[in-house]
Amino acid sequence: GAASKQAIQQSTQLQLSQQAAKQQDATQQESPQKEQLINMPLTGHLIELRRRLARILGVVIVLFFVLLPFANQLYEGLSQPLRAQLPANATMIATDVTATFMAPFKLNFF
Repeated sequence: GAASKQAIQQSTQLQLSQQAAKQQDATQQESPQKEQLINMPLTGHLIELRRRLARILGVVIVLFFVLLPFANQLYEGLSQPLRAQLPANATMIATDVTATFMAPFKLNFF
């Protein structure tokens, strides 16, 4: 009994010390990066901003094309509550020539 409790305590202490060491290593690795960002000139910050915006734009484009096959299904699902509130024999109309074609794509983009 007592030996197993002591072994469990030692094991727990070892795990805690390992976690603390990992956190300290992570903090030490973050510090130079943060320091580097703070000490960058304005052009360096602008280059970093451009890189991050390009990454965001890339993700948006990829998600757009992944969701594109489901555009009509998304439109049908999201317009269902509105269509349910329409009077009997009423339908939604397109107010623009391209509205029926573009509405699902715009919905997919947003």
